[in-house]
Amino acid sequence: MKRRRQRVPRSTDDFFSRPKAFQERWRRGLRAVSLMRNKKLSLREASIESEVDFRFVRRWMSPALRKSARRYTARPSDKLLRVLKLPSAEGPSVIEVATRDSREAALIGRYWRSVADFSRTGDETVFVRLRRKTALDADGRRIRLLFDPDVLHLLGDAGRLDFEMIYGQTA
Repeated sequence: MKRRRQRVPRSTDDFFSRPKAFQERWRRGLRAVSLMRNKKLSLREASIESEVDFRFVRRWMSPALRKSARRYTARPSDKLLRVLKLPSAEGPSVIEVATRDSREAALIGRYWRSVADFSRTGDETVFVRLRRKTALDADGRRIRLLFDPDVLHLLGDAGRLDFEMIYGQTA
């Protein structure tokens, strides 16, 4: 019997309906692509550093890769699904946002670095370059980034701003 090839996850429902082991490998595969893009590592080097099988990266992350004569390289951007966390003023809490654009994920990463700098220094000028930016989720909705220092302090005091856990973990 011919085995049907599975498709890459396109939505949070699709992503979270997959086994936890797949979700973890997916996150590690995205990290491998990021290392290939930012540190110019080879597919094997990035896979080793990300602790994921290079065959998984080659198969599932192929839309983000370009194959030259002897080597795979990462494309400048990709449309792979990423589920990331963002602070929200409603609650106040942290929400999960799915995005299908590596550039949006990079924007969210820059935002988190600014939040970490703000938490460490209390200096609101770290947000100057991001003030008018919004994040685009997988459904095409714009999500406003939170810059309110009072809410950010409240979330930080409650232990909700965990910078190492930018990637979503729950269903």
